[in-house]
Amino acid sequence: MAPRDMVLVGAITAAHGIRGEVKLRSFTAEAAAIASYSPLETAAGGKIEIARMRPHKDGFIAILKGVADCNAAE
Repeated sequence: MAPRDMVLVGAITAAHGIRGEVKLRSFTAEAAAIASYSPLETAAGGKIEIARMRPHKDGFIAILKGVADCNAAE
């Protein structure tokens, strides 16, 4: 799928903490619904699967499957 055929539903804005969590902004109509779209695909063709997430300021803190430390989150 070409990036122009994709719909942007969210963005990972930064790594968070040392356990591999990330800050996640959702662009879906109902913000928490982004988890139901998992697995997600990056513009580069990678797969991202949201394991858990919790509200945080203007977005979420998310744990992604296969990401276990801050190096992997970055």
